[in-house]
Amino acid sequence: AFEYCEYLKSVSFGENSQLENIGGYAFYECDVRWVELPDSIERIDGFAFYECRSLESIAIPNGVTRIERATFDNCVSLKSVAIPESVKSISLEAFYNCDDLTIYCPANSYAETFAKNKNIKYSNEAAPEILPFEVNVSYGDGTVAISKYYGEDIEVIIPDMISGKKVKGIYKSAFEGCDTLESITISEGVKNINESAFKGCSKLENITIPSTVEYIGKN
Repeated sequence: AFEYCEYLKSVSFGENSQLENIGGYAFYECDVRWVELPDSIERIDGFAFYECRSLESIAIPNGVTRIERATFDNCVSLKSVAIPESVKSISLEAFYNCDDLTIYCPANSYAETFAKNKNIKYSNEAAPEILPFEVNVSYGDGTVAISKYYGEDIEVIIPDMISGKKVKGIYKSAFEGCDTLESITISEGVKNINESAFKGCSKLENITIPSTVEYIGKN
């Protein structure tokens, strides 16, 4: 359906989505970074996210029972996959070449056994929250800036930490054109809001700017 969509960055579904199946090669070689699957999903076919090299994390919905062959093959940036108790079968090649992967799963689950047998890192803790932000390490002190927002939420809270790094800035045009956004809260610690950061957010009514902000750009 979306094969070779090299500019596709995010995928989300409506609140009452009835989608049950994602077909094979559906997102083959897309540059998608952020995917939020609906709870209605029951089946994800083989090769569905094959070669999605920018995908970093994903949560498998509770209704899914199988992870098929090469579903996430060559997703070289994939670091976090949450797999529920409902999954009872995982192909040996489902996560081929995902060298930095950690599987988050319930204790004594099929996913835990799979991870042990394949020498994949796993954890019984809750998976890190999947945040719809692209970030860049842009400061010498190791802090990060938000460079792009991929979500469609009405209310957004910009956190003070992402992936263990402090958020220091909001890049140029990071939220530009987000026409669903009505309210945004920026956490303490952010110092820079750059040019056109919220340009064209036509429904934005409320914004909370912390005392730490030292610079607000034009437009």
